[in-house]
Amino acid sequence: MRTKNQPRPIGPGPQKIKPVTLETTPANPSPAPEAPTIDLRNPHRSLSYRLVRSLKKPRLIELDRLKYAEHLDPAMQQDCEFLLRCVHETARLNGFGQGVFEQFVKETLLNNYQIKRRLEHSSFPAIKAPIFILGMPRTGSTYLFNLLGATGNFRTLRNWETHKVASKRPVLVKRIQALAQIKFTHHFAPSMRTIHEQRVEGPEECTKMLLGRFVSQMFPALFHIPAYNEFLETANYLPTYQHFHNQLQILGDHGKQWLLKSPLHTQSIDSILKVFPDARFIHLQRNFSEVLGSICSLCAAFRCLTSDHLNGQDIGRQVKKYIVRDNARADAILRTHQNRVLSVRYREFLNDPVETAASIFRFAGTALTAPLEKKLQHEMDISVPNKFGKHSYCLADYFPSPTKA
Repeated sequence: MRTKNQPRPIGPGPQKIKPVTLETTPANPSPAPEAPTIDLRNPHRSLSYRLVRSLKKPRLIELDRLKYAEHLDPAMQQDCEFLLRCVHETARLNGFGQGVFEQFVKETLLNNYQIKRRLEHSSFPAIKAPIFILGMPRTGSTYLFNLLGATGNFRTLRNWETHKVASKRPVLVKRIQALAQIKFTHHFAPSMRTIHEQRVEGPEECTKMLLGRFVSQMFPALFHIPAYNEFLETANYLPTYQHFHNQLQILGDHGKQWLLKSPLHTQSIDSILKVFPDARFIHLQRNFSEVLGSICSLCAAFRCLTSDHLNGQDIGRQVKKYIVRDNARADAILRTHQNRVLSVRYREFLNDPVETAASIFRFAGTALTAPLEKKLQHEMDISVPNKFGKHSYCLADYFPSPTKA
């Protein structure tokens, strides 16, 4: 990384996209750490966690008994009911997980109802020329997103905006609620802070706003639901992105170009192009073998909250399957739209974040000026690696031997 006083090298602009290398046998790039962040044999179980877990018993959530469920369209209702059945039958939720999942479903139904009402009574402008950051989890996308967001040149989501998009509660209340949820997550899953940083004021990824139609790869990451994962092989993501477009309209672009980021976007580029026909993409690329164990660890961090039954090999098989599938699909689509794709290699980005940012600004049709670069440099100074502790993991927890990986 260059120092502040060194001149910025002049690098190439948008490059032709190169296909991601998907290795069939992941290799551990470094020796396995002695103390992984997620110990699958003894996950974090605080006293408060055990108390909350004892308050609820796993049960099937009956959609027709929930408030606002009658406002779902038939397709959304069908997808929701299928998700509820899959979670009940195979996720093996504990009491804590049951409570968290029930609360999520209720909040989503309310949010969908509020969005529907806002759209019925108000008109909003279309979203123009958004830029989507694509890439597998653990490819540096959050770091890049934070750097670009710090310049203030783009419209990015804020954490508090993503919870109840159409709610008319005061902003201060929304901020307090968002902060409380972040603190809640860090208390019950302390390892999460070392894996993925969250800020109340953002920039925040789009993941939560993509769950409203109950069709998302995020659910198999959270729960052991193989039948639902199979359903995603042929699922239609177009309604999800129409719903996402509506939420962005309600939030407003504040006169800036939207910059949007989520690992989930990689699986749905064809739907993105139908809903946002002038969208452009920043495609972060990193060797598959370098991120597989880390992604599995992220899934384990989610699952150890909601279930007492963690199987590392199951997580490994499921994660590898959807990562390979989604990246193959994304690569095929992006090759046919090279004029709207900026390919960014992970190592090149880490070696010179400022030049990467400059190439992205050129890609967006503007320039990284000296004042913007100063803001960028400030973000680089505070976004130090392992700020909240090192994210360590043991690849053997998920792939016991190279032949099984």
